[in-house]
Amino acid sequence: MKKLLSILTILMIACTLGAYAHCAAKEVIHMVDRGEDLNSIAELYCTTPAAISKANYDLTEIYCGMELVIPITASDYDLQLNQAYHSNSLYSEAEYAYKCGDYKQAVKLYDQIIKGGSPLLLAYYKRGMAQYQRDKLGPAYEDFSYVASHDTEYNFPDAESYCEQIYEIQQQRSQENAQFWGALVQTVAVAGLSAYEMSQQSKQQSTRSSSSSSSSSSGGFSYSSYDSSSSSSNNSSTTKSQSKCGLCGGKGFTVESVISFGLAEKEYCSECGKTMMSNHYHKKCTQCGGNGYR
Repeated sequence: MKKLLSILTILMIACTLGAYAHCAAKEVIHMVDRGEDLNSIAELYCTTPAAISKANYDLTEIYCGMELVIPITASDYDLQLNQAYHSNSLYSEAEYAYKCGDYKQAVKLYDQIIKGGSPLLLAYYKRGMAQYQRDKLGPAYEDFSYVASHDTEYNFPDAESYCEQIYEIQQQRSQENAQFWGALVQTVAVAGLSAYEMSQQSKQQSTRSSSSSSSSSSGGFSYSSYDSSSSSSNNSSTTKSQSKCGLCGGKGFTVESVISFGLAEKEYCSECGKTMMSNHYHKKCTQCGGNGYR
């Protein structure tokens, strides 16, 4: 009984391992097209002619329309890349341009592939890599984001990490730009304020210089007029007339009338120099002290 249980256990383990091996093995069916042979088909699927022959009961010859079982050992990414290069020559040209460092040309070629219709995710991924190398982070982020959201088989695991890297770089550059423009605006404001203050100081100095010059010229003119007045009789009389006493008119006395009720006769007064009422008298000017000038 124990021996029977041991045998059954061994059989179950063997079946399980067989089932696991069958599930783990990946195979695809390929229909042979005109002009293909085992070598070209093996190159298309990243395998060998011997592996294809063994998977198809050690066949040696193939014909057009024949269905072949192709064992797959390469990764999905390598397989997709290999098939893309064989199906579209633009992939090879774009890859060559990328390896040569001509990222701009690589982007143009991948644009043609994508616009051609039914592009593989590989085209978006490779274009994103080329844009990333050109430091075109916006377009690169769009391509990597598209790949990450459509990569159901997880053939491009680093697409999402590229998105995160680009986001961090853009945030850092935004902060640096904000700091740069803030410092520039502050510098311009300080420079403008300094220039304004200098202009104000210059205006004040100019105003002071003008006032000083005007005062000097005015004083000199008055001084020279004063000097010339002492040497000329005409200027002397003009000076005296300008400084006559306002109360006596330069006579040195004032006339005080005496009320006569119209009974007095008019008489000539030598001091007044004209005919006056006799009832009046002359009084020393109290403002100029009898000098007639102030």
